[in-house]
Amino acid sequence: IEAVRKVFADRGQADPRRLAALDALVAARDAGVLSVVDAALADAKASSPQFRAQALASLGRMDDPQVAEVVLKHYPQMDAD
Repeated sequence: IEAVRKVFADRGQADPRRLAALDALVAARDAGVLSVVDAALADAKASSPQFRAQALASLGRMDDPQVAEVVLKHYPQMDAD
């Protein structure tokens, strides 16, 4: 699981690979997934709006009340798209 988290966190990886890693973390119900997504969303300029939208869509498949906290924390910095 830690290796998959590293793939998602690595901005040098292609977006499709990072998002596939995120989907795997969500499917595995990884307890640390929200922290890596939180870190990825923290720098809005480091990823495309499409990447962030797909990451949020992946989080939408989680049944965790903390998802809302992560999304709302970064919402003011998100593009209108």
